Amino acid sequence: MKGNVISARRAKAELKQQAKGRRADGMGVYTSAIFAVNAAGEYKALSTPEDVDASPGSMFVIVG
Repeated sequence: MKGNVISARRAKAELKQQAKGRRADGMGVYTSAIFAVNAAGEYKALSTPEDVDASPGSMFVIVG
């Protein structure tokens, strides 16, 4: 899966936008997906900012 690595802080901000369903820059509907990637390379889809805190030691990837 291709995407861009982002910080935990950015991941939380993106998940807040996803919950609202709108992009913060006013450019329409939010369509990206945020994933946590652990050391084994396994991807886990995130849906709330609390999921970021529950994924210590993971990298965060935005796709879309």
